[in-house]
Amino acid sequence: MNVKYKRDIFLYCFTAVCTISFAHAATNTISGQDSTNIDASSSINTDDDGITIKTPTDVSVDIASDGSVTAAGDGVHAKAASTGQISITNSGTITSTSDGQAIDLNDMSGDSNTTTITNTATGQIVSDNADGIRPGTNATVINSGLIYADGPAASSHDGIDFQSAPTGTVINETGGLISGHRHGITTDGFVNVTNEAGATIIGRNGSGVGSDGTGQVTNYGTIIGAYDGSGTGDGDGVDIDGDAVVNNWGTIKALGAAGVDKTGSPNASEGLALSENSTVNNYAGGVIESVDNAMTLGGDPGTIAVVNNMGTVLAGGTGIWDYRNLELTNSGTIKSDYLGVSSTGNTANINNSGYIYGADAGIYMFPGSSYNIYNSGYIGGGTNSLVLAGSGNLYIEKGSVIDGTVAAGGGGINSLYLEDGAKFGSSTGLDNLFVEGSSEIDGTNTFSNVQIDAGSALTVSGAGSISGTVDDSGQLYIDGTDNQIDVNAHGSTATLSGNGSINSATIADHATLSPGSATSIGTLTIANNLSMDSTSVLAIKADTSSLKNDSVQVGGTATLNGGTVDFTDIASGASIRSGQVYTILTAQKVVTGQAANLVTNIDSIYPFISPYLEYGEDSVDVAIRRNDSKFSSVTQTRNQFGVANALDNAGSAALSSVITNMDATQARRAFNALSGEIHASARTDLVQDSFYVRNAAVDRLRDAACDPGAGNGALKTATMQGHLTDGLCQSNRSAMWMEAYGGWGRNSGDGNASGMNHSVGGFVLGADTTVAGNWRVGGMVGYGHSTFNSRAVDSYGHSNNVSIGGYAGTHWGRLAFRMGAAYTWNMLSIGRTIALSSMNNGKANSQYDAGTAQAFGDLGYRMHLGQASFEPFANVAYVNLDTDRFNEHGTAAALNGHGMDTGTTFSTFGVRASSAFHAAHFILVPGAEFAYRHTFGSPVPTTHEAFANSNATMDISGVPLSTNAAVLNIGLKAYLSDRVNVGVNYIGQYGDQSVESGLRGNIKVKF
Repeated sequence: MNVKYKRDIFLYCFTAVCTISFAHAATNTISGQDSTNIDASSSINTDDDGITIKTPTDVSVDIASDGSVTAAGDGVHAKAASTGQISITNSGTITSTSDGQAIDLNDMSGDSNTTTITNTATGQIVSDNADGIRPGTNATVINSGLIYADGPAASSHDGIDFQSAPTGTVINETGGLISGHRHGITTDGFVNVTNEAGATIIGRNGSGVGSDGTGQVTNYGTIIGAYDGSGTGDGDGVDIDGDAVVNNWGTIKALGAAGVDKTGSPNASEGLALSENSTVNNYAGGVIESVDNAMTLGGDPGTIAVVNNMGTVLAGGTGIWDYRNLELTNSGTIKSDYLGVSSTGNTANINNSGYIYGADAGIYMFPGSSYNIYNSGYIGGGTNSLVLAGSGNLYIEKGSVIDGTVAAGGGGINSLYLEDGAKFGSSTGLDNLFVEGSSEIDGTNTFSNVQIDAGSALTVSGAGSISGTVDDSGQLYIDGTDNQIDVNAHGSTATLSGNGSINSATIADHATLSPGSATSIGTLTIANNLSMDSTSVLAIKADTSSLKNDSVQVGGTATLNGGTVDFTDIASGASIRSGQVYTILTAQKVVTGQAANLVTNIDSIYPFISPYLEYGEDSVDVAIRRNDSKFSSVTQTRNQFGVANALDNAGSAALSSVITNMDATQARRAFNALSGEIHASARTDLVQDSFYVRNAAVDRLRDAACDPGAGNGALKTATMQGHLTDGLCQSNRSAMWMEAYGGWGRNSGDGNASGMNHSVGGFVLGADTTVAGNWRVGGMVGYGHSTFNSRAVDSYGHSNNVSIGGYAGTHWGRLAFRMGAAYTWNMLSIGRTIALSSMNNGKANSQYDAGTAQAFGDLGYRMHLGQASFEPFANVAYVNLDTDRFNEHGTAAALNGHGMDTGTTFSTFGVRASSAFHAAHFILVPGAEFAYRHTFGSPVPTTHEAFANSNATMDISGVPLSTNAAVLNIGLKAYLSDRVNVGVNYIGQYGDQSVESGLRGNIKVKF
């Protein structure tokens, strides 16, 4: 052992002779002020103090790992105050075996001295019957070894005892253990303790760290306060009577207590026992645990405890018991077997986003306490989640879980605030409810007053109920059936809705009563009276597809002082019908007064029906009735107007009742379907099909006048007997001919009548001869079959056409004139499918006759160019169509039509061209015609109709003829002999309203 000293430092042995034992059994005797060096492998063993420092200035004591000091008194003892620095470094063993401290520097009380005691990882500082270390004033103890105090039961021996030193510092490094028979560390002044990770401080029958003054504890390791079973013990983890700061990342435990303290109060084992102003930061990973209270925060009423818990607090008693003013922020876990957090008689502000649970109650505010509790986490309790016996406010925020009933009372005013996104269960004794945002209650509650702010919303769910008076400026949705509340809804942002029940309601100052939910039908029950003022709104939803609607059922009197009923069909008119009645309000006693206005979306959907308010003695209904709007008010075309106007003027009652329940689009479609426009469009088709009869006659007269090249002797053809002859045209012979034709096309709609597809097929037979020189006169008969349909109005028809006519033609040199006339008997059959609701897709059928008379003339001037010929021409035709009256049958929408007679004139101007060439024994003549055709007069056909059993008539137009059209005729003719020729042609007619393609095939035989 080496002892270094200056002139004022002495080593004394307080026996006659000190014996120093070395490793090699050597002995030294030290007396007086001798200077001695003791090497490191030595040991001191004495019946008194091992080392005594007297009147020191600067002293350094080093004990190597093999060295030891063993003394019956103090191992190291300073006998006087120091004005210098004392440094003790122990890597060996310092032991007091009887009545002393291992190190006692308590007399070092000078203000200017400093002491540093370092106990390394191999060092042991042990006292068998006293404190391990009394460091003295301005001392710092650094330990990574063992500091240990022992003694008999109930002794007060501490690991480190600063006694009355004003300040002291302990740094317990990794691997260090400080263990006191009573306290691990204690002081009457200020102590600053740092306990590193892997280090332990334990008070085996007291506090791990205790201070009767003030203190600061920073813990990364383990601090334990225990009870040794001796009958009296106060096992607190950290016990500081004055101002305190505790920062914990490690574990602080309190394992037990018994007996009473110096004031006679029962001892309790607390993880933290703090008084006066204190701050506790329990960080993530930190644990504060006790068999009793995890934290007891006492002190004068004016002191404040600030607790920030991000770790875990576990208690066999109460998690945090506050006797003064508490500022608690919890994002960690507080769990106890009694109360999670309690406050007695002072102010508590608690902000919880973590977990708080107590087997009796999560939070308990005792009578006289004042509190503000903000919860976005979990608060639960075995009996109650919270007991609020003081006076204050409970704020429930989004994400909050209150597991259990909130029990309030005790004479104070207790208010509940529901923030946006909050959900709340049950409570008793709360005075006020303030709703700030959108929130829900799903438990049973009683309030004196409920206030819902503008822009806020409260839902009381099916299992929930509230009682009290509700001042509603926001939205209150009631789904529970046991709500004994009186609702005063006021302001334009206020809405009372739901499917549950309330006691009474007053709807005022532009507020809204809206039973059901925003998207579903429901009934709101009001047990007593309902009053609605002149600015109020009763909003009713109806689902006309299921004939259901919102309603309000009033157990007392319903008073309507004007106001508005807003009736909305959420099914968008799926099945609304005139005559439907929706009961929106009933009262067991009476309904007094009426609403002043009715607004609805039905008027915008259905132009012909409207809801009307109808009042009974105890009910209010919305009845769907026919309004004053005419059917014609929604029409967009002439035909629609004609039908609608006829229905407006004594039309079919059955049809009117069907259309009454339609929206504007449906009605217009119905008018189109009812118009029977196909009858008018059929007239267009018959006029168009008359072309094929007159064209056959004109083409025959042109053929009889000889085609270009037919009279050229260079071209030979066969005789009927098979001999070749020249190609001279035999225009003076009689002839029989036949032509077959077919065509198909479409007439486009004009925005009034729908488009029409049509086709035609038939044949014409004729015979002619020459008379009076160069005139050729003949007659013809024919048969044709026309079909037509208009899919847009699901109409179709056909006509069998029998024609008879005559024709004649002559020429004066190159100028040729052709003319003729024909009459066609048209036998029409027309059907219509009328797809209207309740009409069962009825079909209207009719058969009637018509006659088509036409006269035509053709003037052409032929010019030859070799084997080719060109003929500019002009053609005029007049067509008169006379239809009989018709009577449809088969449906209530059947029409009766008047006979109609109309005439149309066509003028055609163009050029024809042809040529001829020899092929074997035949002459082939290709030809083409290019022309422009114009229609004179009205191109739009009409019919004059009326519904069966109605005198109201209407003029209906069909699809129009083309006013201007291009005509293309391309063909090939073959002279098979001098008497027989055949031909085939394509005819295209391309007009501004129609396009048609046709084929013609003909054969002519001369004799």
